Amino acid sequence: MAVKKQKVNWNFQGKDFTDISQFPDGIIGFVYKLTFSDSTYYVGCKQIISIRGTQSNWKSYNGSSKPILDALKSGEIKITEKEILEFAISKQELLYRETLRIICDRVLEDEQSRNGWVSCKLYKSHIMNPKPMKITTKRKTKKKL
Repeated sequence: MAVKKQKVNWNFQGKDFTDISQFPDGIIGFVYKLTFSDSTYYVGCKQIISIRGTQSNWKSYNGSSKPILDALKSGEIKITEKEILEFAISKQELLYRETLRIICDRVLEDEQSRNGWVSCKLYKSHIMNPKPMKITTKRKTKKKL
């Protein structure tokens, strides 16, 4: 008898998120924590909508870390929880919130963390006065002369 693969939904404060309509208005992404079967975890961020207004693969997203994806594929680990920690209205805010979590929660100093690095370039004006991401449906192209 085949073992059925269990799907883990994204969860925020005890509520499963299975549809983009469940997100608060204006949200373009979230900071998350993945917890694995070996008691390790990973903190990252995921954009749920692109600048062009298309939905990302957030429902099935398992991170972008190659070592984690390889360990998941090989069956070495399984995801036991997908927790949304906080939301963001712009790419800059998303990057800021992810970086803040990793640094302030001392994720890189924790042996249970699978995070290996953090890098960011942020502008104070984007942090002090975050503006929602502008979503356009058409790509603007320059006219050729």
